[in-house]
Amino acid sequence: MRKIRGKKWGWSVLAGIVLGGTGLFLCTKEGSPEGEIEEVRQLLAEAEGAGALNYSPQLYKETRFLYDSAMISWREENKKWIVFRDYSTVRSYARMAKEKGKRTLEQTREKHQNSRENLQAGIDRLREEMSVFEPIFNLLPLPAEMKEKYTQGKLLLNEAEIAFKKGDYPGGSDKSVRSSVLVRYAYEEARKLLEAYFVQLPQWQAQLKTALENSRERKDELIVVEKFPPRCVYYERGEMKYTFKVEFGKNWIGDKRCEGDRATPEGNYRVERKLEGNATQYYKALLLNYPNREDEEEFRQLKRRGKIAAEIGIGGLIEIHGKGGRGTYWTNGCVALANEDMNLLYSLARKGTPILIIGSSLSLEKALKNYGYAKN
Repeated sequence: MRKIRGKKWGWSVLAGIVLGGTGLFLCTKEGSPEGEIEEVRQLLAEAEGAGALNYSPQLYKETRFLYDSAMISWREENKKWIVFRDYSTVRSYARMAKEKGKRTLEQTREKHQNSRENLQAGIDRLREEMSVFEPIFNLLPLPAEMKEKYTQGKLLLNEAEIAFKKGDYPGGSDKSVRSSVLVRYAYEEARKLLEAYFVQLPQWQAQLKTALENSRERKDELIVVEKFPPRCVYYERGEMKYTFKVEFGKNWIGDKRCEGDRATPEGNYRVERKLEGNATQYYKALLLNYPNREDEEEFRQLKRRGKIAAEIGIGGLIEIHGKGGRGTYWTNGCVALANEDMNLLYSLARKGTPILIIGSSLSLEKALKNYGYAKN
């Protein structure tokens, strides 16, 4: 009887052990941290795809460290017999990684959007500045090195726009900043050149005032050429009647010094002769009495001081002529008008008509604001 009972008891124990082991196995399997680990992995992948390595590198690094720690702990636990596995440390790392991963993704998306908006604003701002000042910059007699820097800046801005379209906002921002540095440096140097030129403004304004007073007193016409903004103004009895767009030689800033310098003289002149037909290659022309006495005296002084080579002459044949309207400065020192404007000015002028050529009648700030008029 005891044997039978012992046998029954033995099978019961064995069944209990088997069932208990199965239960432990099932409990351990249900407690696997696989789901938590997968959540973190997906967060990391999403953050990386959103640009976390660029926008939130430190947070991403910390999240990755916690994820790697969870994976190491998980592998170590899996080496143990299933009954003794404890995934609490794995879950702790996974929870911390999940929280930090969410912060990483949130910050990355926010910075990504800000980077996009900032890049767009930077590109738009620089484009706007260039649209205003570039037409002026292109006409200034600046060193080739300065113009090269400006060209490099424009190329970088184009590359920044391409990067923006591709969604590479960090790369685009870098190019935009470098472009801005080059373009604005070139503009600052250009402005310095203009500021140095406009030191003569009081003299120009005094010359214009005198010329207008003479025009009113003598009841005759007057032609005034202003270099910045570029325009030719026709007056009658001191009253403005017509305004024309004009073009000069590339070295238009400052007074003419000698032949071949491609500069337009400044000062008081008059119409020496009216030319048309075969008498001029520029449609119609008003020949100025350049050089006048002041020009000749200045030329002699520059020669004596060694500023002009002995073999160089003073030059001549300075005209207000047609064939202008090209949108660039191309003459050898003359003042060019479009043919239709030249027709009118030619009909109004006479031999002996006074001509005043000055840098400007406006302050530099007003001249810059009014430059748009000269482009239209």
